[in-house]
Amino acid sequence: MKKLLSLLLILLISLSFAACAAQGAAGTEASASGGMEEPISQLANPLEPVDSPAEYQARLGIQVDAPAGAEAVSYAILYQRIADITFLFDGHEYNLRAAAEEEDFSGLYGDEEKTEELDSSKDATLTSIRSGEEVYLKITWKGGGVTYILMNTDGATEAEMKALFAAIP
Repeated sequence: MKKLLSLLLILLISLSFAACAAQGAAGTEASASGGMEEPISQLANPLEPVDSPAEYQARLGIQVDAPAGAEAVSYAILYQRIADITFLFDGHEYNLRAAAEEEDFSGLYGDEEKTEELDSSKDATLTSIRSGEEVYLKITWKGGGVTYILMNTDGATEAEMKALFAAIP
């Protein structure tokens, strides 16, 4: 009898876990009336699209924009403190970020293979970062209490990055 009760208890617990897992997978929550509400978000989206770089100045006190000739430009604020611009330029996709902080907020992770000073007055450096088989490039510089980071992950050359850095207003 004890074995039968133990098996029945295990079966009930398993069914309970399965029901909870199915409800969680659906991303919904039951309302008090027993009906289903809209899906709930598990994580807050850290990226808030904005209409123009003017919003960076108004909300973050930062002036930054994509260079002239950039295509498919999109603007956003990341984590309520980082100006984030993505754009295409001469066949490559770039990301330009700016924030009033010192830390590396690029989001690029890997081993730094090479660092080259570009402009000592702006504390500008070009860094090559290896992540597995991929090599990413970023240029970091400072000005007016703001740190800027220009990044490429689709194979732009160092020469292309340097030319783009020179073109950023």
